[in-house]
Amino acid sequence: MTDLVKKIQEYEEELRGNKLVIKEMFEVADQHADNSQVSIQRSLKRIESSVLDFYEVANGIEIKWKAADPKMQQNEMTGSAKINPFLLVVKDWTGVVFFDKDPVDSP
Repeated sequence: MTDLVKKIQEYEEELRGNKLVIKEMFEVADQHADNSQVSIQRSLKRIESSVLDFYEVANGIEIKWKAADPKMQQNEMTGSAKINPFLLVVKDWTGVVFFDKDPVDSP
């Protein structure tokens, strides 16, 4: 777990040190997800263990950056990443996410 926290901190430092981008936001939910709910999901084995590892140390993250060069900003050169809180991710997605290529009985 501490390796994951260290990697998140290192990524923030890397982003801050990159002179080609401006870090606009780097927020990590400092409360981890409910351990009993994470344990239930582990026992079901329907979610990758690395995802559950993340939720054992944080309950979401949001990162936003933009290009430092004003010319690039005019072209809307921006980036972002967001991992939603556990309870927004681990829920019944029936009827919400659907792809034609997915089998009908897909979890």
